[in-house]
Amino acid sequence: MKIGFVGLGQMGRVMVPLLFRDDWRITGLDISRPDSLPSALVFTTRLADTGTNDLIVPTSPDGRVATRGVGKLVDAGWQAPFTRL
Repeated sequence: MKIGFVGLGQMGRVMVPLLFRDDWRITGLDISRPDSLPSALVFTTRLADTGTNDLIVPTSPDGRVATRGVGKLVDAGWQAPFTRL
């Protein structure tokens, strides 16, 4: 499974390494790459790079930011499921 994480702050930084244990491919988006992420993570600063995933997980603590990002993907025609934590 390919999962896109939008936000690699306090929550995303903890969750992403755990998902690599299940051999899932993870694309992580944030404005800058945190030092403590696994090297196998595909890191990006572009929202469009998360659009090829099977699932997207917005982890921004600000729901308005997450909603805008998801809205941009939907407007671009992306149809995979989203989940909100």
